Amino acid sequence: MTLEQKRRDIDEIDAEILALLNRRAEVVRELGEIKLRQGLPLIDWGREAEVIRRVKNTGPLKVTSADRIYRAILREAREIELELARPAVSV
Repeated sequence: MTLEQKRRDIDEIDAEILALLNRRAEVVRELGEIKLRQGLPLIDWGREAEVIRRVKNTGPLKVTSADRIYRAILREAREIELELARPAVSV
């Protein structure tokens, strides 16, 4: 394999990761809408802890790296849900 091929591989993987993150974000938004309709709290710290525990990283990514990545994903998911509860601002 050449350097250029490996870079193309990385570019393809990055595109897949972004597509999956956006798919996850869409589901998060839908989940937030359900929570709002049912009067449930938007943030569920227990569920977030469960998600972190469920991540089974076998490497070569460090466990601490996977943990930080998932915590960032969850932080962004919270933002998506919290935005649903914020009143729209008219300009």
